[in-house]
Amino acid sequence: MGDIIESFFKRRIGKKRGESWVPFDQLDFILGVLLFSFLMSSFLHVFDFTYENWFFASFSLWHIIVLLIMTPFFHFFANFVNKKLKPKNLSKQNI
Repeated sequence: MGDIIESFFKRRIGKKRGESWVPFDQLDFILGVLLFSFLMSSFLHVFDFTYENWFFASFSLWHIIVLLIMTPFFHFFANFVNKKLKPKNLSKQNI
């Protein structure tokens, strides 16, 4: 969900497909997860499937802040490792 919303706004400002858009490329996933979790826990609570809204019981403001700060670092680190481990020019190798 986060990626769809980010892509919508990315096209509106003229970014091309696959073009980097820092920091939104790094945060769209975690924002989508947090939004979906909040909506689902609220839905379950409103219809009496749960005693309390588990989103508010499980996540404090500090949890969310840490997630929003750490997610871009993990994203950049994973991309760095991928670029270092990825074989170069696989299509040009003689098999």
